[in-house]
Amino acid sequence: MKLNRGETLIEVVLAIGLAVMVLFALVVLGSVSVKTSTSSSRRAQAEKLSSSGIEAIRYLRDGFGFDALVDGCYKIDAGSPTGVSSLLDCNSWDSISLGASNSFERKIEISTYAGIATMKKITVTSQWLETGGEGGYKKVVISTVLSKR
Repeated sequence: MKLNRGETLIEVVLAIGLAVMVLFALVVLGSVSVKTSTSSSRRAQAEKLSSSGIEAIRYLRDGFGFDALVDGCYKIDAGSPTGVSSLLDCNSWDSISLGASNSFERKIEISTYAGIATMKKITVTSQWLETGGEGGYKKVVISTVLSKR
């Protein structure tokens, strides 16, 4: 009978150890899931910001003519008659806040496409600072080519 008591104690210790490992795995899985969800949400918001930059330049072309597409870097500016205004230089970014701890930077760049005067390449880059995990800046870049009609 004494042997059974020892075996029961070992079984209890093993069961507790296994339960602790399963709980630890669930906590880690939950943490990774929350981080991935947050990162995906920010990427989707950055994609929307980049798409809205492309649309702002299409509006500029359609409303003010192709010649309004001057090479340089821009930001969306609701106070401007054209809807956009120049950034100081192409190393500058337009800061955009979408709520607490949810800020982005965006830059819209217009350049002549392949040396063809009737085509412009529009590149919109949106970036944000990713927290936790790998961290660092993450970017979404959307490009398109607009032509003179």
